[in-house]
Parts: sequence; C-alpha cells; structure tokens
Amino acid sequence: MEKINTIYRYHQQTSYERGKMAGYQLDWQNQPSVCKEYKGIDPILLPDNMPSMSQDIFKILKKNNADQGLPHMDLEQLSVILRLTYTFTARASRGGYFYYRSAASAGALYPTEIYIVTGKVKGLDDGLYHFGIHGHCLTQLRTGDLSGFVADHLIPPSGTLPVITFLFTSIFFRSSWKYHERAYRYHLLDTGHVVENLSIAAKALGLPLRLSYDFNDKNINRLAGLDDQKEASLALAYIPGLKSSDNSCMPMINVLSDDIKNASTVSEKEIQYPVIPEIHEAGKSAVLDSCHINDVSDFTEFSIETWITLPDAHPGEETVSYPDCLFKRRSRRNIVNVPMEQNILLALLDALCADDFSIPQTRSEYSHSFSTGFVTGNIEGVDQGIYILDREHRRSGLVKSGNFIDRMAHACLDQLWLKNASIHFLFFSDLERLEQRLGPRGYRCAMMGAGRMGEKIYLLASALGLGCCGIGAFYDQEAADIIGLNKSSRLLYLVAVGRTSPHTEY
Repeated sequence: MEKINTIYRYHQQTSYERGKMAGYQLDWQNQPSVCKEYKGIDPILLPDNMPSMSQDIFKILKKNNADQGLPHMDLEQLSVILRLTYTFTARASRGGYFYYRSAASAGALYPTEIYIVTGKVKGLDDGLYHFGIHGHCLTQLRTGDLSGFVADHLIPPSGTLPVITFLFTSIFFRSSWKYHERAYRYHLLDTGHVVENLSIAAKALGLPLRLSYDFNDKNINRLAGLDDQKEASLALAYIPGLKSSDNSCMPMINVLSDDIKNASTVSEKEIQYPVIPEIHEAGKSAVLDSCHINDVSDFTEFSIETWITLPDAHPGEETVSYPDCLFKRRSRRNIVNVPMEQNILLALLDALCADDFSIPQTRSEYSHSFSTGFVTGNIEGVDQGIYILDREHRRSGLVKSGNFIDRMAHACLDQLWLKNASIHFLFFSDLERLEQRLGPRGYRCAMMGAGRMGEKIYLLASALGLGCCGIGAFYDQEAADIIGLNKSSRLLYLVAVGRTSPHTEY
C-alpha cells in the first residue's frame, strides 16, 4: 500500500462513514499504561504548594504578558506551573483506581507526556527531566545546561536561551489501542489540550511564553531519549531568557540508554499502525516561507451577508475562580434542553477571540491554520443556525439559518444527547490549502490549535457550571456537508456546551 504522505489522504483514510465502520473489541489484556516511569532512576518530588488564586478565567485570557519582566524561576514556581498544566483531578474505581486529569483526553487514554529542559532554575540542577504526573515529580534524564541545544533546534532558531522549556510528546499506542489509525488525530487534539493549560497558567502567573510547533524533530526526540516509532515530540513552549544563544556553546547530545528509550513501551503486546508514523514522518519538514500564502481561515467559501462585531462581554453571573475551574473540569454529557442566556454565548465568543500568545509571530500558524464556527440551539434572543467566528476581527456572521443541532448530533455517531446542547463549537480546515501553506506539518498546527480551543471552552464552561464535552468522532463527510464545507475542507473537532441536569454526571 502506498504511504500516507499528505494531510488530505490521511484524513480521508481515517474518516468514519455511516454503515461502513467495522466493529471490534478492545484487547483489555493489553490496555496501555497511562503513566510513564523510568526504572532505576529515583524521582525528585516537587513541592506540594499552590498559592491562593482567585482570578477570573475570562479576565486571565485577555491578559497580555508581553511586557512582563523575564522571571527568576525557582523550583516552587515550576511546581505550580506543572500543577496548573497537568494534574490528577478525580478518582474512579475500575478494578483498581483510575485517575482523571485536568486536560481532556479522548477515551481518557492520556497519550501526552511532558519533558522539562531547565536553565538556571533555582533549587534544581540544569538538565532534562521527565514530569511524572502520578507523583508530581521529576525524573532527571540528562545533566547540564541544554538550553542552547533547544534554542538552536527551533525553526527559526531562538535568539535567546530559554529559562525553561516544556516539551510535549505523544505515546502513539495509548490512543491507537482504541482508535487505531484515527488515533493520530487524538494525539494532536489531546496534546493541544495540555498546551492550552500551560498557556493559561502562564497568563495567570504573568509569565511570558512562546510556543513553537516548528523544530528539528530528529534532534529534539534524541534529546528526550524517545523511541520515535512509539513516542514523538509535537510541540515546544518556553519562557525566554536574556542571554543570547550561541551555536559555539551548543553541547553534544549522546544517545540515551535503551532502558530510557524502552520507557515509551506501555503494553506487553503493542500493535503498530504504520499510517501513524507515516503521516507524522511526512510532517517533519517545516515550511519557513509561509507568510505570503493566504490564510486558511479567510472564510471565502461561505456567503455571509452581514458581520456583527462582538462586544466586550462577561457572563454577568458568578463564576468559579481559576484554578478551581481547572480542577473541576470534566467531560459532562448530562446536558438538558433548557434556554441559555445570550450573554453567556457572547462571553464565550469574546473569550475565544482573546490573543493566543502575546507575541504575534508565535500565534500565526495556530490562529490561521483552521477556522472557527458554531451552531446555535436553544439560546435566548439568538436565531438557530450555523455561524462563523472571525476571531482576529472579533465578529461573527450567519452562514445559514435552521435547526442544525439535531443534524450534527446524528453526524456525531448518533450521540443524541448532543441535541440538548445550546452550542456546538466547530473547528475545521481546508486541508489542501493548509498543506500548500505549511506542508504536511500544518496538520499539527491545525489539530493542536483546535485542541487548544477545545480545552479553553472546557475551562470556560467549568467556570460557569455548564456541561461540556469534546467530540472527535463523527461521520466526516456528513459533518462537512451539514456545515457546507468545500471538497477539501473537513471538520477537525466539535465541542458541545449546555446547561446540565443536577442529578447526573458522566
């Protein structure tokens, strides 16, 4: 079979089609572990500290940290950042205890891992560390100042050495155990969820943060000691420092031991789905000169007669403060068909239009690699229909009127609880134009970007006490036809929001 090396071909090959989905049973004997551990290396326990915070997440999202002074990072502050990025939030009994997390994940399979590269963090030796969510701990994998190596393998290279770098990876089999070839979609969406938690934590703490989807895959994977057929790096985020990067001080990176590489193995009997490493490998080359190609999110395929400028909006009711809304985040499907106030919709749209990152060049691929829309249901004073949200210009436009909530519920594998939602947020992209602009690597930008937006909606809904659930499983062509997308465009992610029943929670 010919290799999958384009975005559109991968998306088509992994599409669901009504009446043609083969049933299969999960191999429970080989269920993957959801916590990565390194045998023979003692972990470093992080401080169990969390300062009192009473900030409103709607206001946090509007903060701009570009003018903040560069921080003097210490171990206590790093612990807080990691707690706000990825932590356990609930426990369930599944023949043993199972722990839910602060970031959403398809099937609660949690493929995302975090590694830390430190440079002058007070109370912690310089080096490379793996973050262990299960013990809120760090495992040191390398020693020495590696910030120059990271800076020089960003594309383009960073001009300054990072104070701290967060490397986000995905372990492929964790999601492919259940979702097979389609799992790469969830690797990207789920990693986007975790990246967004870090972004919001940085805003809340007043820290400047830069995001990069473009870096030398081979050398960054080597740095982290990954078996890149099983686990691969997807995104980097870093807090910049003042010291200039100098190629002459870039350290040599040795290959880490097989014991460290083998930590990417999460089940005794792992099945390899070649399509996943194929599409990931196709995206290893970054497209540098992309600024002259039109944005993917320019809405030319839709006929919109009138755009309505969005007001600055706040929900106007009591909200759960940050970080409590993070710790209380859940996928809640117990949504009931009761009216939602218009000001809630406006507040959600206003929050989604907030700047992604404080420096324009770091948000361009994320913002412009996909489009945002929404389907309205039972909302006071708002006509039912499908709308486009132009986040850059803070405006919305009606695409077509009618009750599309019910049709989208059927397209989402007939999950009929979705009919009760007041809003379906939609994230979609023209995959052929995306590839022309950014190459196959653009798929990472679009899918992780959609995941970031989905996590933001989760937290906003949590702050308002609303039900919320992200949907990555749908009949792809049906969903595209309902929205009215052109031939090369596809829905990437749907996130439903609505009022909930007080008696049932999932």
